[in-house]
Amino acid sequence: MASDAESYLRYKRPPGFKFEFPADKKFVWVQQGKGADRSYSPAEILQTIDENTYRIRIKDTTEEKVIEASETEGVNPAKFDGVEDCATLGHLSQASVLHNLRLRFDANIIYTYSGLFLVSVNPYAWFPIYTTDVIRRYVNRRRSDAPPHVYAVADEAYRKLLQEKGCQSMLVTGESGAGKTENTKKIIQYLASVGGRGGEGSLEDKIIQANPLLEALGNAKTLKNNNSSRFGKFIKITFDSSGLISGSSIDSYLLERSRVVSRGMDERSFHIFYQLFAGLSQQQRSQYNLTSPEDFLYLSSSRAFIADGIDDVQEFKHTKHALDVLGFAESEQDMLFRVVAAILHIGNIKFGGDEQSHVLDETPLQIASGLLKVDPKVLKAL
Repeated sequence: MASDAESYLRYKRPPGFKFEFPADKKFVWVQQGKGADRSYSPAEILQTIDENTYRIRIKDTTEEKVIEASETEGVNPAKFDGVEDCATLGHLSQASVLHNLRLRFDANIIYTYSGLFLVSVNPYAWFPIYTTDVIRRYVNRRRSDAPPHVYAVADEAYRKLLQEKGCQSMLVTGESGAGKTENTKKIIQYLASVGGRGGEGSLEDKIIQANPLLEALGNAKTLKNNNSSRFGKFIKITFDSSGLISGSSIDSYLLERSRVVSRGMDERSFHIFYQLFAGLSQQQRSQYNLTSPEDFLYLSSSRAFIADGIDDVQEFKHTKHALDVLGFAESEQDMLFRVVAAILHIGNIKFGGDEQSHVLDETPLQIASGLLKVDPKVLKAL
């Protein structure tokens, strides 16, 4: 494996490292703040008043206070710094786990085991640890023989599937922006690599290409995350007796449909709307009567039209390629784009009258009806 990938997988103590907690002094972790502002700071024990009480000084400050021993957590010796599995820490606590994760993250190591679980800390950057060479490192390897990685979890599930002839499940969970979408894609990438037949248009290629399409129709920019999945999904991949992929299905749930009509300020609706404006040719935009996002109420209300780190032109190319690989005919793709465009025009329909039943401007209604190929009177009645 290339050495540049190794530096993102194996923890090494930084050059010039000095022991943060000198061996001739005793330190403990002390909680600072509460709720969302909670953190842990190391503190030196200046005096053991009795078995239940310490006099401490917060590290690198002059602050001293008396604290109950039960309000502190033990600090591990330096030899435990950056361990690959938090379950091996001598003092196992929330403070010591967070400290170990921080040390590894500061060294660009984003994966760490915690017992049976794999913890991933999103770096919001691309690391060279998802290449074919890295995949080979994890094929049919015991967990202890390779650094922590989502590939190791995927390989373990795949091997148990073959050995035990029973279903295996992997749960990817975390808050918005934690990296669930990306890690799910890497799991699929690994399974497609070890259980696929290869080639563009193959079954495993179609499984991989489902992701850009799902993201276009189900992901959006939020205040926390520019590519947040606004839905849940259960991905099922089946294998034959020889371990080759034989099929796949995706069940989606909890789609945030309300995002189409309204959202928080500086947030975007689903990516597909902005991809059409950026990726379609002028002739195609005219065909769907699309001018600019600012002209459509459903998009302009939150005043966010671009997302940092997302190239809507390039992403539309990925969406279009995914549709091609998945076998959608041009007529079917056109129907999809017409429906998306029609939704925007429907949002521009204004109603008036005593019961808001009268359409003030027929133009958006006529355009939407034409795109959906329905009678304007039928659409108006809805």
